[in-house]
Amino acid sequence: MNGPERKPKIGPGIGLLEIGTTIAGLTVVIGLLMESGSEISRTWINHFWPSKALWGDVLVTIGVFAEVAVGIFIARSSKREQIEADERIGKAWDQAAKARLAALQADIKRDELEVRLRDRRARRDQTDALIPILSNFVGRRFRVHVVQSSEALRFWADLRNAFDVLNPLVQEFDPNEGPPGVIIWSSRQGDELAIAIRDALFDTGILPYRPALGCMHGDDEIVSLVIQSK
Repeated sequence: MNGPERKPKIGPGIGLLEIGTTIAGLTVVIGLLMESGSEISRTWINHFWPSKALWGDVLVTIGVFAEVAVGIFIARSSKREQIEADERIGKAWDQAAKARLAALQADIKRDELEVRLRDRRARRDQTDALIPILSNFVGRRFRVHVVQSSEALRFWADLRNAFDVLNPLVQEFDPNEGPPGVIIWSSRQGDELAIAIRDALFDTGILPYRPALGCMHGDDEIVSLVIQSK
């Protein structure tokens, strides 16, 4: 719980112009007191009523002093209001920045959610761009494992016209606890075909990420494309 709001410290709260005005006013007050001091003393000592001229001097002195005091008060009040206004503007900027950040984070989360909910599909122009890349590896042993889900099977149907150049062995499998998404396995690390498929799926925009590469060491030179559920 926040405590009572504290007023900002403003120091003297007056500038050079206000200081000059104050000195000039005080000079007038001191001059009037010096001019009328002896008459005030005689009036006080002799107990007689002050003259109209003395009353005038006293009133002028009081007025000038009050004007100086009010001027200092106004200067300090203006300074405090300026500081408070600057603080309010600073808080408003901070709140606006936080609001913009929150909106940006909400947009990112919305985009991520849309990507997760949207079916993976590949356009014909994207799969056509895969064909010259995969054609460099004709004759390599290649297998495709697709999970038995409608979304994954539709995605593979989109890709098939490109991967048919490798004459793949296609197998479907039941959903399991394996990692989601697309994974490319190879029998040796750094397999050129596995790397080419990974980069091509991302570079053509078919996938918004580069699929993970896995390695299962073996004697057979084989690459497997595993399409899991999202």
